[in-house]
Amino acid sequence: MNEKDILISTKIRNYRILKNKTQEELGKCLTLPKQAISRIEKAQRKVSYPELSKIAEFLEEPIEVFIEEDIKNRLVKAGKNSIALIPKFIYDTLIDFRKFIDNYSKEEAKVFTDEICKQFNNTYEDIFLNTYESEQLEHERNEEKEFKNEKRRRDNIY
Repeated sequence: MNEKDILISTKIRNYRILKNKTQEELGKCLTLPKQAISRIEKAQRKVSYPELSKIAEFLEEPIEVFIEEDIKNRLVKAGKNSIALIPKFIYDTLIDFRKFIDNYSKEEAKVFTDEICKQFNNTYEDIFLNTYESEQLEHERNEEKEFKNEKRRRDNIY
């Protein structure tokens, strides 16, 4: 296998994992056994263009993600202790953000960072949490606010 085939195999595996799909699910899409998917992902079996087209559709990605060296969509490890791969453009944004906040005091940087974290959390909750989980999270937040308010009241009394 050449370098391009290995890159395609790696991207298939990375995007499958990123999309929380199993080898079995991908195999059903391609009408291939799990072992064939494993060989594709290990670059032991070449993937045909029609198969790659089905894979891209299954993973809801444009086929160009797999066949072109697209810097924007490349997945990278964020650091030595990172357990996940993130899109390179996000990693680059985080590096730029760090340089940006270095120009501010700790208090000002905390305001920026807290707001960004809040926006990320809102996006995550909108996309991934079901109604019950959202309600539970809201309930926990309200309890935490009540606890903090009660603590403040007690501290002001004494």
